[in-house]
Amino acid sequence: MTMKQFVDGQGHTVHLGRELGRGGQGAVYEVAQRKDTVAKIYLSAPDRQAVRKLDALARASDPQLLSISAWPQTVLKDSSGHTHGFVMPLVNETEYHELHNLYRLASRRKHFPSADWRFLVHVARNVSRAFAVLHRHGHLMGDVSARNVMVSQQGIVRFIDTDSFQIKVGADTFPCPVGTAEFTPPELQGTRFGALIRTAEHDLFGLALLIFHLLFEGRHPYAGVHDNGSTPSPAEAIAADKFAFSLRHRHGVRPPPFSLTLSALHVDLQDLFERSFSPRHRGRPTAAEWEGTLAELFAQLATCIKNPSHKHDRRLACPWCALLPGNAQSATAKTGIPAAAKRLDVEGELNRIWLGVRSLPVPAAPGPVVLSARPSPLPLPALPALPEPQPVLRASATVWGALFLLMALYVGSQGGGWLTLVVLGGLSWFNFRKNTPAAVQARQAGQLAKFKAQQRATYQALLNQQREEFERQADEVRRELSRATDRQQGNSVLSRYKRALKSLEEGRAAVRAIDQEEQDQLLRVVKQHRQPVLDRHLAQHHLRPGDVPGVGPTLIAMLNKNGVYTAKDITPSVRWIKGVGPKRYQDLVQWRDTLEQFFQFNPALISPQEFDLVRSQLDKKRGTKLKALEAAVAQLKRDLPGWQVEEDAATRQVRALKQQLAQYEATIETIERGVPELN
Repeated sequence: MTMKQFVDGQGHTVHLGRELGRGGQGAVYEVAQRKDTVAKIYLSAPDRQAVRKLDALARASDPQLLSISAWPQTVLKDSSGHTHGFVMPLVNETEYHELHNLYRLASRRKHFPSADWRFLVHVARNVSRAFAVLHRHGHLMGDVSARNVMVSQQGIVRFIDTDSFQIKVGADTFPCPVGTAEFTPPELQGTRFGALIRTAEHDLFGLALLIFHLLFEGRHPYAGVHDNGSTPSPAEAIAADKFAFSLRHRHGVRPPPFSLTLSALHVDLQDLFERSFSPRHRGRPTAAEWEGTLAELFAQLATCIKNPSHKHDRRLACPWCALLPGNAQSATAKTGIPAAAKRLDVEGELNRIWLGVRSLPVPAAPGPVVLSARPSPLPLPALPALPEPQPVLRASATVWGALFLLMALYVGSQGGGWLTLVVLGGLSWFNFRKNTPAAVQARQAGQLAKFKAQQRATYQALLNQQREEFERQADEVRRELSRATDRQQGNSVLSRYKRALKSLEEGRAAVRAIDQEEQDQLLRVVKQHRQPVLDRHLAQHHLRPGDVPGVGPTLIAMLNKNGVYTAKDITPSVRWIKGVGPKRYQDLVQWRDTLEQFFQFNPALISPQEFDLVRSQLDKKRGTKLKALEAAVAQLKRDLPGWQVEEDAATRQVRALKQQLAQYEATIETIERGVPELN
């Protein structure tokens, strides 16, 4: 297959690799030798105005815009000079997901399983920062939509489809020709976008909507319960300025069940949302204002003391706990589920039980076991006895000396030969000389030194053998001391108390977790009754041209041919219908989800007995766990004295082993100093 190639704005040849994806306007390709860059090639040649806009986009490109978006870096032309697309930074779909996949609970569990409210606030701040960069450069997103904002697992935000943005370069402004009804401000509802020049006020309405979706877990600020029972479309509700969560303007609509209210936020954020969705249609907060206020919110986030999975503004009470059944009055107001006549006071019972925990004295940590004095070394073996000394003057030496002398005298008297006389005289002199007092004393000293050396060597060998035995015994004591110390520390009263306290805290958390379990079961009851009514509502909304961006008469005809006529018919199988594809499928799902969100079901229509059955079952479960918790506190109180006795015994064992080890070490040290000089 021949590799496609084009020429960029600097005259360099750009080779394209494999196709990465395809949408209604064009296809995206790899760029050879540039892993962080891709190319978008239009399926149909862009017209003159579109080419001018692409040139303007490329000229406006700078590092800041490239850091927040897939901004065109350079246009791509063929050998004839016709523009076919552009090069832009890669926003990898394996790392980034469209923003609605984060703020919608079902898709968040799939794409962002570890995300909590802290992460949502973090992303909202980054979205604001990205809009601030865009607006500082004089550009607008125009068609503000969660489909145009991508977010990574780290919360990094990138804008895509920037070639549809409203761009201002010099004196030229290139408008954004499209819009999404549920993100379009009231003053533009029903307007043809085409050549319309938007203002920053229009973008800021969409920005506030994105932030609201993130902080309110996918809720649309205009999707509420209408006093007259009506169910307007998103466009109708926005056009009528029916901000359902407003605390300042009462206009016959209130927040839907199971949702946070604006009062769950700090007054600074309340003010920003009120200004964003005010009927005045002006003075909306800038992206920089949002970024600063969200930064302060992020700094104030704390973990709920009752439920570690709840993150909230430390300046306010936890709003998530207020939605749980344990807070009956608040939960009823926010969920629409009728409250029970009388409920078990779970927090009151937990507080009563915890008073018993607090009344117990917190044990002290076991102190270090220190010996009062260094022990004396063990007794060493006695010196071996010296051998019996041998006589230094033997009788034979004297006898032979005398004999040689007599023989010499005899030979001399008989006139013997002088040679014999000399020999006998010499032998006689040698024997007497050898046994002079000095010679005898010298031989005695030498003999004593030899005996002492033998004694020292024998004793040193004995000590070395003894040291090896002491070192072996010391190693055994060290091992036993390590085990005993571990037992003393691990089974100390404080350690056992902490383990018991942790178990009690887990038991308390398990009791509180039943609130969430109850809410889930109550919601299942509501869902069972809500679903058939919702299906009838969705079946009333027939798919028409203009309802979903990019879905015109031809595609609608194909959908109808495959049995898809209404919002109720939008199921996962729609994706495989010819002409739909992943992007159009997501657009259709988003249309259905928005209609579903604007549909409101009143849980008060359900028989209270169904709710009471759930509550009574879970109150029984709470009661069982509370009794077990109270029994565990009583057991802890009984265990503490026995634990103290065991700790004292363990401490005595550690001290005895330390004493024994110190004695071995002192003995080994004495041996290592060497054998003392022997007298």
